Amino acid sequence: PTKSFTGIHVSTQGTSNVVVGNVIHYGGSGGFSCFNLPMLASTYETVDNNLCDFPGASGGKWESAKGSLANWRAVTGFDMNSISANPSFLDMTGPDYDLAVPGTSPAVGLGHLTLGTTVDILGRARDGDPDAGAYEFNGVVDGTPPARPTGLRVR
Repeated sequence: PTKSFTGIHVSTQGTSNVVVGNVIHYGGSGGFSCFNLPMLASTYETVDNNLCDFPGASGGKWESAKGSLANWRAVTGFDMNSISANPSFLDMTGPDYDLAVPGTSPAVGLGHLTLGTTVDILGRARDGDPDAGAYEFNGVVDGTPPARPTGLRVR
């Protein structure tokens, strides 16, 4: 049998579930769903501001039972601010993966303003235009601040 993979699966428990600000990338070629959200839409407070990319997946779906992002939106009213795009992670090759994103990534500014986390995975505060994903882009690439300019003269 062909294997199928899922980015985020929410169990069939709870109410007022919030699924926001996620960045998912699947680089494989098998079956893939960004989300598996099996509960009734009424059990979610919101599902939005997510980014998912599955360029080579055979039979790729936004949500496992509802299919495409467009169909998922039409049926549930969720993910109206979500997109399907390449997140442009800095380095997706192992063993030292760097899942931070450059300032040009579509994840920058995609986060949810009030329901997302207030700090990123490194404990840095998210700004007033939060990013989707684990890392908040703050002009720092790969943990190194931009180089100081050289050769400047004050007149």
